[in-house]
Amino acid sequence: MVEKKKLVEFMHNMSKKGFYDIFEYLMKHESMYYNEILKYAQNNKIVDSRASITTMLNWMVSFGLLERHEITDVRPMRTKYNVSKKGQSALNKIKSVDL
Repeated sequence: MVEKKKLVEFMHNMSKKGFYDIFEYLMKHESMYYNEILKYAQNNKIVDSRASITTMLNWMVSFGLLERHEITDVRPMRTKYNVSKKGQSALNKIKSVDL
């Protein structure tokens, strides 16, 4: 039953505006800073607010699709994201579905 709940949550969130676009964009890059992701999303009119990007990234991190790395030895502190092995596998499986 837990697996079904996780799948439903995954499909629900990935169907929301911008989730897949951001996830796929991150997959194309080795790693990206938060501000780079935000700029991409706003320039391409994927989302309207910082809060939307933050929500997406936090969910993808909590689900294990992304890894977050905080760089604290610089000011202001920077946050870098990269797609995890689990995230790569999930995106490859989504792309392999022949519709």
